[in-house]
Amino acid sequence: MKIVFFILVVLFSRCILATDKTSGCHKLLDETKDYLHCLNQFSSYPEVVHVFIPKNLDPSQPINLNIHFHGHNIEGWDHFDKKFGDYGDFLAKSNKNSILVIPASTGKCTTYDQFFHSPQNGFKFLNETKLLFLPIKFGGISFSGHSGAYRVLNTIFGYDKLEDNLKLPVIGVGLFDATYGSTANIEDFAINKLKNGRSFLFYDSYVSGPKATAEALSVKLKNRIGQINLTHDSHFLDANKHCLDKINHSFFDNKIDSLSRPIVKMLIDQRFKFVPMDSKDFAPNSSILDLHFALIKQQGLSDFFKQLNSI
Repeated sequence: MKIVFFILVVLFSRCILATDKTSGCHKLLDETKDYLHCLNQFSSYPEVVHVFIPKNLDPSQPINLNIHFHGHNIEGWDHFDKKFGDYGDFLAKSNKNSILVIPASTGKCTTYDQFFHSPQNGFKFLNETKLLFLPIKFGGISFSGHSGAYRVLNTIFGYDKLEDNLKLPVIGVGLFDATYGSTANIEDFAINKLKNGRSFLFYDSYVSGPKATAEALSVKLKNRIGQINLTHDSHFLDANKHCLDKINHSFFDNKIDSLSRPIVKMLIDQRFKFVPMDSKDFAPNSSILDLHFALIKQQGLSDFFKQLNSI
């Protein structure tokens, strides 16, 4: 029975690799035992679009659509070189029933900034992505970004009626060393999702320690913890107002005392994940760029995808 199921999954994967206009793969770049890596050209987007399809995809179950944005193009660093991070492997190892789409950008995320600045462009791209995989039924959509991609993520999360226009629930956002500037729209979106009691994963991974790079978003958000928790139980908050000052000094130093523990538990239950990668764990001669790119590879998207499993 397992063999028959495997054959059906492989056949399904092959089917969406047809070369017609609605196929999931216009050009096959790479095929491993675990995934397919395709290169597509969208009518709505000026650059190529990378698509990763795991071979363990189960078309009988809802599939999640993951949109990832790479960081600045830096000489000597190739975002799609497996040496610096194998996106298809991240996806396959997570065992998540999902597809990963990564539009390419020129320069310092220049294409992203110029194209997605227009909500009309953004929705055209996102809806064309969905149409690419018909008749797949998507269960939700997540967004993630590395480094300077925080700008395009913040832009997209500022779109009016994002979920209504996508006709899909946004189930998570992953930031990978990607808090170099304003992320207010991302924060507001996450908080509003949690205010309404809706499932959402907020994932922030960053380099910490002596060679820290981007500021941990947890630091930016600590003064908004009360706002996050207020929505679920105002009586709980009223009873624990004296904890809020303490949490600012205890939680983010990993020194949780008995007073702040209830609020910390609520924060964790509400799916805010702060995942530091300590630069002290790397060779002393590791450069900041080494750490910056290693984070997406070693902390990687796999953990983000795994966390999405429970959403």
